Amino acid sequence: MSLGGDVLHTTDAGITWRIVPVCDAEDNVIIMTQINRMDVTGQDIWIVDVAAGHLGVIHSADAGATWRREELPDVPGTGNGPLVISAFDSLTAWTAINSEGYLWWTSNGGQTWNKSNDSLTGTADYDDINASSADIVWIACNGGGSNGGFTSRVRVTDGNFNANTTNHPTYMMEGISPMTNDKAWAVGFKMSFVNPELPMGAIYFTQDGGLNWQSQKIPDNARDVALWKVSFVGARR
Repeated sequence: MSLGGDVLHTTDAGITWRIVPVCDAEDNVIIMTQINRMDVTGQDIWIVDVAAGHLGVIHSADAGATWRREELPDVPGTGNGPLVISAFDSLTAWTAINSEGYLWWTSNGGQTWNKSNDSLTGTADYDDINASSADIVWIACNGGGSNGGFTSRVRVTDGNFNANTTNHPTYMMEGISPMTNDKAWAVGFKMSFVNPELPMGAIYFTQDGGLNWQSQKIPDNARDVALWKVSFVGARR
């Protein structure tokens, strides 16, 4: 997928590709401006367009044959739209928007969306989210680049958060990928004003639901690599 919203599809393991028209039920093209993330589970494809504000979730439930915009409730400001999205299954998906620490979710395949009561930040947004179950979302936040970032495993119950949050004051956290509700990997990159002898990127691993994270050794030939996203075979992403 391109930043401007062009969707490409392959059915032969990447040998050939074709552009998929993104049109609504009336065959009108859905115009997208800035795509930061997409996610796929089964036949469901979820795209977020930050410039579209409260209409920034674009969803296909039939592998790209038809599409629709879905409305997020109580989105503040003008131009603020979703930056990240994570789908757990065909019914449950999570998103978060620019400059906000709330979560929005659907439990009925995007027919309606809900907004959380709780937030983990003031005006900083989430750089990555990933659901490991229908009610547990893992979050990576870079902290705005001034004081490091944090990782969090959030269980959402009726819109309320029960969060295991860990600050990483040296690194801006950018990517997170859970294997289970307890095990996850996260990555980030160093802020410019901290110890120059530290590796540019950091890799962390937790196996107790985000209560404790262990820093992983960076290879000598990768100490100048700024890490952005992470994924493992068998992970949710």
